[in-house]
Amino acid sequence: MRVWLGVSIRLVVAVAMGLTLVAIYLGHLDRPRPVKGRRIAAPRFQPLDDALFPDTSSALRVLDLEAGTIRLIPLADGGRLMRATSSPWRDGQGREQVIGAWKSAARSRPRAVGVARYVVPAGEVIDQFEMADAVPGSPPCWFPDATSRILFAAQDGFLYQMTFEPTEWARGDAEVSRPRKLTWPLDWSMLGFPQFSEPVWPTDPRMEKRLIVTLTFPDREVLERGEPRAQLWWVRLKHDGSAIVKGGRLIDSGRRAGRGLETWGDEMVREEHLASVSTTVDGRLVLAYLVRRGERRELELMLAPLTIDATTGTPRVNEDDAVTIARNRAFTPPAFSSDHRWLYSFTAWPPGPVTLERASVLENLSETSPESKVAVLLSK
Repeated sequence: MRVWLGVSIRLVVAVAMGLTLVAIYLGHLDRPRPVKGRRIAAPRFQPLDDALFPDTSSALRVLDLEAGTIRLIPLADGGRLMRATSSPWRDGQGREQVIGAWKSAARSRPRAVGVARYVVPAGEVIDQFEMADAVPGSPPCWFPDATSRILFAAQDGFLYQMTFEPTEWARGDAEVSRPRKLTWPLDWSMLGFPQFSEPVWPTDPRMEKRLIVTLTFPDREVLERGEPRAQLWWVRLKHDGSAIVKGGRLIDSGRRAGRGLETWGDEMVREEHLASVSTTVDGRLVLAYLVRRGERRELELMLAPLTIDATTGTPRVNEDDAVTIARNRAFTPPAFSSDHRWLYSFTAWPPGPVTLERASVLENLSETSPESKVAVLLSK
């Protein structure tokens, strides 16, 4: 009996170990493989939306995050690229890729719409896909590796995954360039069916592959809870990016409006938008974002330390630690300079022309600073 029991235990252990090894092997196969020659690097160019400028141009406007200037990049096919974002990596020639919502050239009849990918600063076309239903309603984000996979919020308020190179993730050509809607936990239905937008996926390993999105709730839901209508949330996905596993509020609401410029008194934050994450020169994580208070239409630019819970890995921002950098901001993502020293933003227009401004990151985060170091004028 003892012999049989010992054999049974060893057999169970062996089977369990075998299943574990198989699971590890399959998990290894399921991981995307970066394209040879690519390296993770902060983008040099941040695409700008045409809505910022009164004049129209078929060229892609980008903010050069090294030089602090605006550049025009003609697109080889004459198309229009909107709500675009740059890859978090460079290829073997040091080039970036940009991807976003696309319209074919004006001379094309009928004009096609969908998603397109280009090389910058050359403006060369990589691929274009016509899509009528799932088109990015805000700038997409790339997966935080060196693959050609993106996540975007469509105009229907859902999140979609899309991949562009079959050797990296999708199994066969049938899955390439086909948007796949993400699912989320069943208990999220209690949130009142919010809409997703503005995804951002930092490459910093401390985020542990958590991304940040904006969730916009129906007015009746947030009025009952006394919370912002649009909120920044952290989100964690399954390993293959097909579903949301968990998530939660990113910003812990404080009792005051933050330090910095003269605040709006007790007016609560009604909307949080357009998160941007960076690392300071001394290694801290920081978050820049826009807020709208009370019934005002004006947007404020905020800057705050971003901390990671040592036990759960959950990212957190304390609203009381947020600094008000500037008011009257345009609805466009704040951008950190390539050396992490500066934070760029645009003034809103009208009445005056749109203006690019910058603010010092470290000076604004300094506890000894009684008020924010207001943005320095760069260009009109």
